[in-house]
Amino acid sequence: MTYDIDKIKRECKRLSGIHYLEEVDSTNLEAKRLAAYCTDEPILVLAEKQLNGRGRLGRSWTNSGKDAIAMSLLLRPEISPDRVSMLTIITAMAVSAGIRKATGLTTDIKWPNDLKVGGKKICGILSESVFSGKEFYSVIGIGINVSTEIFPDDISSIAASIKEFTKKEENREDIIIESIKEFFVLYDRLCLDGNLRNLTDEYNSKCISGSGINQFGELVMEDGTVRRSGEV
Repeated sequence: MTYDIDKIKRECKRLSGIHYLEEVDSTNLEAKRLAAYCTDEPILVLAEKQLNGRGRLGRSWTNSGKDAIAMSLLLRPEISPDRVSMLTIITAMAVSAGIRKATGLTTDIKWPNDLKVGGKKICGILSESVFSGKEFYSVIGIGINVSTEIFPDDISSIAASIKEFTKKEENREDIIIESIKEFFVLYDRLCLDGNLRNLTDEYNSKCISGSGINQFGELVMEDGTVRRSGEV
C-alpha cells in the first residue's frame, strides 16, 4: 500500500470510512456495490490501480497506479434529487481548491466536470446518482493525473499531470485530504441553500466555458441561452 490511509482518515473527519483496494475495475462501480449493504456514509473508495475507469459519455479514464489518484465518494445527499447534478459543480470547485492548497497549482474549470491547466486536462469527474424506490445515493468519481508522464496517443496532446506544471513530485494524500475537506465545506453550503446562488461567483472566477453558470449549475452561453448538459 502506497497510500497513508491512516493520515487520510485522521484528517478527513467527515468520512465514515475508507474502502481501499490495490486494484479495481472502477471506483464508481465499487462504490455502487458498497451502496447495496453500507448505510454508514460518506465512504471514500480509493484504488491504487483502476483497470476500467470511466469518464462522461462513456469515455475511458486512464489510471497508471501511483502516478494518479482514482477515488469515488459514496454519499446519500441531503438535497432534492433534482439538484444532484450540482454535486459535480461543487466537486470541481473542491478539487480545484484542493490541488491549489496542496501543490500551489491553479486550475481552470471546464464545465461541467474537467479541470485544466494550460488547456490540458488534469482531472475528470463523473457523478452518478441512483434512484430506486426508497433508494437514493450518489457516487462521485474523481480521477487526477498527479505525476503521469506518458499518455495514450489519442489524448497525449490534451492531457497532462500536475507534475508537468509544478516540476516536482506531489503528495497524493495531501491532494486527497484538501479536496475532501473542501468538498464538505461546499456541500454544507449547497445543502443549506438548496442551490448554488452563493457559489456561482466563486465557480465562475475559474470557469472557462460560456459565460459561467447560474444558481442551478446550468451553463449560460454568451448569447444568453442555457445548457443543462452536454459538451461545450
